[in-house]
Amino acid sequence: AHALSAEEEAEIRSTLAKSINKSGDDLIIDFSVNEDLIGGVWAKVGDTTYDATVRSKLQDMKSALLK
Repeated sequence: AHALSAEEEAEIRSTLAKSINKSGDDLIIDFSVNEDLIGGVWAKVGDTTYDATVRSKLQDMKSALLK
């Protein structure tokens, strides 16, 4: 796990802003590193959670294989 580059943070800010029809300047974002996620991005905007982490993908694969 490592911190995002300024370009990656800007891209995430832009994508999240578009998803809620707001300006990127209107968002307050706290970027942090969580090694438990293994990799990827997790974001919560209001009541909506966006989970594009490696950990969640592995959990989904495990569930699918156990079915």
